[in-house]
Amino acid sequence: ISACLVGSEMCIRDSFKSSHNPNGFAFHALEKAPRISRSMSDEELNLFLEFDFENATKRKRLAYLICYLIYLFRGIPISDIALLTQENISNNEISFGRVKTHKKVPNIPLDERRKKVLNLLKQYTDGFYLVPILNQDRHVTKQQKYNRIEKIKSFVNKSLKEIALDQGIKINLTTYTFRHTYSRKVLEKHGVWKLKEALGHESILTTQKYAGSLSDKEVAKTDDVFDDIF
Repeated sequence: ISACLVGSEMCIRDSFKSSHNPNGFAFHALEKAPRISRSMSDEELNLFLEFDFENATKRKRLAYLICYLIYLFRGIPISDIALLTQENISNNEISFGRVKTHKKVPNIPLDERRKKVLNLLKQYTDGFYLVPILNQDRHVTKQQKYNRIEKIKSFVNKSLKEIALDQGIKINLTTYTFRHTYSRKVLEKHGVWKLKEALGHESILTTQKYAGSLSDKEVAKTDDVFDDIF
């Protein structure tokens, strides 16, 4: 046990910058390091939604619509949304399970907002998939589907950087930003247990990691629970 403790102590000590270890961490840098949130603030989300996609290039238009649908579909990852087909629609709802966990998630009602975005994307699809990422004839094997999804993810993320620049959004936008943004809003309003079910997580421990993505400002909003205290 003592040997393990000594080893741990050396590991911790050697992690910090010194004359003997110039590549380590500096204490002052750790103290000043900002907390990073992968979620958009409400203001940034509004800026994104105000993007004039109708007059944008096809590349930006597709990136915008795909990410807007990710957000409206409760933060569904692009790897899941890419696989949705007409067969996932039943009784005016989307039914599916997570690719990563195989866990069934709650059905998503096809309200007017979701239908509108799906209809806008429909013109670019093969008629089988709901989102223009995969093609039924060209992407058959598991590897082909994976390669295509990764390629489109890069394409969308590159376009998002341009949209962020257009809209004055400072954070690094990626497809996953919209999952974290949805998660933040659910977490603030409904708590971690409902978020767990909405995201299709197997373990609450996975969901709790999303709480760490909230900025200090976002966490401060939860102080409204004290508003009724005299």
